[in-house]
Amino acid sequence: MFTPLYGFWFFLANSPRGNGVSTSPPLPPFYLTMNIKHNAADQEFTSGPADDQAELAYSLPTPGVIDFVHTFVPEDRRGQGEADQLARAGLAYARQHHLKARTSCEFMAAFAEQHQDEYQDVLEG
Repeated sequence: MFTPLYGFWFFLANSPRGNGVSTSPPLPPFYLTMNIKHNAADQEFTSGPADDQAELAYSLPTPGVIDFVHTFVPEDRRGQGEADQLARAGLAYARQHHLKARTSCEFMAAFAEQHQDEYQDVLEG
């Protein structure tokens, strides 16, 4: 049966096959299938097609500090969790490289505040 909450792809992934039993797990939400790339030369994390990328830009102002300065997601992809996944990737990078994260970007500051328990070890100050 069609489930409006998940849409057509959830229905397709969970439809019976032959014996009436679904053999495939439900498809993950869009943001879990994203391919996030880290471009150290340009100091950014990106996702999406090359001509329409979402990005999380950063700077390295002092040794041991990463400053997230800008987040952008194209209008047609907003509200799907893409910025959250870029934020998670950036903070995971900071944690992995033992950097303290500064959040000059308004979105990153709000994200860090919402998830401070999860990222308190990596957030500056």
